[in-house]
Amino acid sequence: YFDKFLKGANEKRLMKFIPPDWIPVYDPSEFEPQSGDDIYTTIDIDIQDIAHTELEAALVKYEAEAGTVVVMEVATGAIRAISNLSADGKGNYREFYNHAIGRLSEPGSTFKLATVLALMDDNYAQLDSKVDFNKGKMKFYDQTMYDSEWHGIETADLRKAFEISSNVGIANLANQHYNKAGGNTNFIRALKRFGLLGPTGIELIGEKHPYVKDPIKDKKEWFGTTIPWMAHGYELMFTPLQILNLYNTVANDGKMMKPYLVSKIKQGDKLIKDFPPRVISEKIASSNAIQGAQDLLEGVVIRGTGRKLRSEYFGFAGKTGTTRINYAKKDEEKKYNASFAGYFPAKNPKYSMMVVVYTPHGKYYGGSVAGPVFRNVVEKVHNLKLDLNKAINQGFQLVAAANLPKRRIGYKKDFEKVFEYVGIEYKNKSKSNWVAVDPFDNKMLIDKKSIIKSEVPDVRGMGARDAVYVLE
Repeated sequence: YFDKFLKGANEKRLMKFIPPDWIPVYDPSEFEPQSGDDIYTTIDIDIQDIAHTELEAALVKYEAEAGTVVVMEVATGAIRAISNLSADGKGNYREFYNHAIGRLSEPGSTFKLATVLALMDDNYAQLDSKVDFNKGKMKFYDQTMYDSEWHGIETADLRKAFEISSNVGIANLANQHYNKAGGNTNFIRALKRFGLLGPTGIELIGEKHPYVKDPIKDKKEWFGTTIPWMAHGYELMFTPLQILNLYNTVANDGKMMKPYLVSKIKQGDKLIKDFPPRVISEKIASSNAIQGAQDLLEGVVIRGTGRKLRSEYFGFAGKTGTTRINYAKKDEEKKYNASFAGYFPAKNPKYSMMVVVYTPHGKYYGGSVAGPVFRNVVEKVHNLKLDLNKAINQGFQLVAAANLPKRRIGYKKDFEKVFEYVGIEYKNKSKSNWVAVDPFDNKMLIDKKSIIKSEVPDVRGMGARDAVYVLE
């Protein structure tokens, strides 16, 4: 797409053949070659380096076939990092193919976000809706579905089903509401609202179109088991970027942005073309449904399949994904893709991210393989970006939260220096050197404190240094 801007213009020259060679002939109409334009990408080189390093480490550790990490800015859709690595057969990992936009695969449990969002947006379910788990095993027509781990739960709510990533629970709820007359069409309509029936439109060659069956157009390929299997991420295929765009939209309170990798094109100081953020949809679902989805994604990290990734220092929300990729070949060794999709911080998110590790060896669960990559990137970006770290003096509520004593007494200039250093507003009502300080209307009030030399002073509320000085 951008080659026409990068390659510039070729030189044209009049030539005359004088055997045995062609000789250039001067012609005023000929022109010199022109340099190509400059492309300014949205990539943050620091985040790119972190994502690449963490992905490569995971691929080496699990001897995986390939992997990808994409980091997107929530508010704009700008791609801040994109790393694609594949095994070269010699023990190394190199960038051969753009898996993020060109590799279709069944997403597995990361797709459950779309299912529960559809259920809530269509008013079929709420977070506390009753869900039948049937101890993690259920038959749909002629096929039996299992949860990844035995849990023995008969019934619980939607929140629990999502947090423990119950295939049976999510599929059963979707089957009740969408596997009936007109219901399957409603499910596909919901996916269309979520932007999952077409490519993201990123300006890169090679983005694959998602594969989603239609109950009318693909009637011969639509079965009674299609809805329950779609509900937990099978019988449909997406690229990692397409799944990420849904998570980014949920993080952005339902506003879908178009992912983009180039911000502008310039020739020297001249702006040739600008690529501002572009809104695809102002609202893909109701506010209640979006809020419910956000609560579910936070719950996964707090109590669910992502709880081992949780940190007390920074918060993030997301969903684990583990996809069996050769389930149709019963005689083969089982192969999986591991993934984790989410955003950070959990509150007022700045970035969304998708991690996919293709065909890892040894461990294969999304929470064990892809999850640590996600967490490590979050941790390092969190430490790197000052705007993700709140200052200790940010907001007056932090003063109240510190549980300061209601009254402090001491030397006025000391208090003034402290308040100015940490950025706390104060009001000075005293010209005396010795003062009493009290919290008052979101500021500190400095008032006079009388010290009478002929009397033993009251030093309660003073620091040790001031008290000793006054008593002496």
